[in-house]
Amino acid sequence: MILNNPLREPPGGEKEINGGHVLNGLLKAAGWFLDAECDILKELVEKYPDYTLTFTGHSPGSGVAAMLTLLVVLHRDKLGNIDRRRIRCYTVAPARCMSLNLAVRYADVINSVVLQ
Repeated sequence: MILNNPLREPPGGEKEINGGHVLNGLLKAAGWFLDAECDILKELVEKYPDYTLTFTGHSPGSGVAAMLTLLVVLHRDKLGNIDRRRIRCYTVAPARCMSLNLAVRYADVINSVVLQ
């Protein structure tokens, strides 16, 4: 369970992916974006091979950015087999959107800024 408080997503709001759990609504939004913009992203990645593909977001948008990053890493073939080292995500005040094991697994590509 990602969130263990009464404000968590309703039943069915979590989805298992790559051995962990994510919030399904944010994953769907990220999937929609990737499907809609995949061709443009692939073209840019191939045109600028020295650049990194960087996603960013704040609050709920950070959850979408993190899910998008996770999807791109899992489906790098959609973007011309982009090297994992070229994929980055920076989130500010991120939504708690994935289980701890996924957060650790993708810590090399997803960076979070949290003010405490």
